[in-house]
Amino acid sequence: MPLRRTTTSDIQPAEPPSVTRRGRRGARRRPGRGANGSALVAYLVLAVALFGRTWFGGDLGRRLVGGGGDPLGFVWFLAWLPHALAHGHSPFFTTALMAPQGANLLGSASIPLPSLLLWPVTALGGADLSYDVLATAALGFSAWAAYAALCRLTQHRSCAWLGGAVYGFGGYMAGQATAHANLLIAVFPPVAAILLDDVRRRSRSPWRTGALLGCCAAAQVFVDEEILATTLIMALVAAAVISLNSRPTRVVVARYARALLAGAAAFAIVAGPALAYQLFGDEHVSGRVVTAGRYVNDLASFFVPSSVNLLSSAGSRHLAGGFSGYDGEFGAYLGVPLAALLCFALWRLRRRALVPGTLAICAAVFSLGPHLRVLGHDTGILLPWVIPNHLPLLENAVPDRFNLYIWLAAAALLVLLIDDLRVRPPLRSRALGVASFAVALVAALPALTPSEVVTVPPVLARPAAFPRLVPSAATVLVAPSTDGQLGMYAQARSGFAYSIPDGGVFVANADGVSYGMRQGPLLYALAQLGGQPSTQSGRTPEDARCLTALARDPAVDGGCRSHYRAALDALAITSVVVLVSGAHSGDDRYVRFFASLLGAPKATAGAAVFVVTRATRG
Repeated sequence: MPLRRTTTSDIQPAEPPSVTRRGRRGARRRPGRGANGSALVAYLVLAVALFGRTWFGGDLGRRLVGGGGDPLGFVWFLAWLPHALAHGHSPFFTTALMAPQGANLLGSASIPLPSLLLWPVTALGGADLSYDVLATAALGFSAWAAYAALCRLTQHRSCAWLGGAVYGFGGYMAGQATAHANLLIAVFPPVAAILLDDVRRRSRSPWRTGALLGCCAAAQVFVDEEILATTLIMALVAAAVISLNSRPTRVVVARYARALLAGAAAFAIVAGPALAYQLFGDEHVSGRVVTAGRYVNDLASFFVPSSVNLLSSAGSRHLAGGFSGYDGEFGAYLGVPLAALLCFALWRLRRRALVPGTLAICAAVFSLGPHLRVLGHDTGILLPWVIPNHLPLLENAVPDRFNLYIWLAAAALLVLLIDDLRVRPPLRSRALGVASFAVALVAALPALTPSEVVTVPPVLARPAAFPRLVPSAATVLVAPSTDGQLGMYAQARSGFAYSIPDGGVFVANADGVSYGMRQGPLLYALAQLGGQPSTQSGRTPEDARCLTALARDPAVDGGCRSHYRAALDALAITSVVVLVSGAHSGDDRYVRFFASLLGAPKATAGAAVFVVTRATRG
């Protein structure tokens, strides 16, 4: 018997066997507005529950989802764009950070679009509340976008809703919720899938659909470029799978060509100027900004729960702590029950699972990075990501963030499997299928996201307080420096009453890119005082000598005193504030170091304030 050519229908999600003609017409209809609205409300309720420690822990408006660290920088970005536009400043460049040179904000996770949309919330409730609203809405709307995409795979909205919840509240989201608001806004991948599917379905003109896709991609530039780049990679993988298994007709190729042409034009018009400024504008950064192989999945991370998972133990958290990355990047955990269920879906669904299954496997392989790691050990075995890891722009894509697509593909597989099991339950028992899903999903539940009330001394947080204490203050260094993010947070709380010489942004150096503070003697000294590693690049023999002296005694004298005074002058620092109380305070070493440079500090609540005067500059 001659072999039959594989057609597109063989690999596109098929309808359940029991669907009648009337059922098919219902399956093609999109969910009504009421169903869409109910789904969104339910997701937002779940998001509020996951962030319950923030919304119901007291001090709302001062308590941040995820706590200190990266969220402090995002609070600054949410406050900066309204401030910049209201005062006629550029929203994409500032000298308020990394003074005196300034920083190109488009080279960092500056989230300009969310900052613009949340301007009313920021104006009414402050940037802290705006951040909490952003994190909560990001989960809800990301899950809702996945729900809309998954409704195209099934006629049962409850199945699609469950799939949206898997995507919006899976391991990837649970990890990123502790640190990265830009990566928590994961609406674009399912929206891109919907629009590309519209081209296939001929829902509207390919020119119009392509223009919509281009505008969505351009909007993603102003949220997070990394998700845009990785979505493109996964779309290319999906296109390759479909093309290899079903040669597309010329008509289909022409439709997609027109759509992509329109999308490219719309993207260039909307995002082109901003990208040009990012790549070639003032203080732009280029080259590698993320250490290769630093944030990758360990092979065991798919099966070892970490601190972001509800059913983790002290032993599993300790084991996961030895993997590459940290809590914000721990999003790979599926658990043995869910992994087994997904493997069962691949076997049972066969061709219907070809596209989502291939995407899940490819995303998992990409997430492992350039070398295979097992239980924290780098085996040296090369993996496919070693090639993109050396390509321009893609070199800065973080491999473990492909976890997003693992969860999206897993959601699609589960929806397809539920649809199939409704018609053909295993061993003629629906209860067995329900129990299998319950065990798999409960094992992968996220833990409640931590939160923290971040306090800074009144002298830094009140707009009029610092100028009253130090009238000449213009550029203020806040120590300890947590990559400059605590200084950013204090500056935003003050209404941008002063500049700071650091910040949680990337800036160019003569020999590469820095984050937190430009390379120099002061960066090395602060890292030494805080017991933190810092780059060896750019260190001079004088730096090495003074760091050795600093390790013995933080009260420096002689040539080292002049060395660090010159470093203060180079950054135009007029005041130094050392936090002496609170969760982010430093020890006596900071006070002794700056006292040896600048003399006795002015005492104020929670801080020691040093003034850089002509006398102290020597």
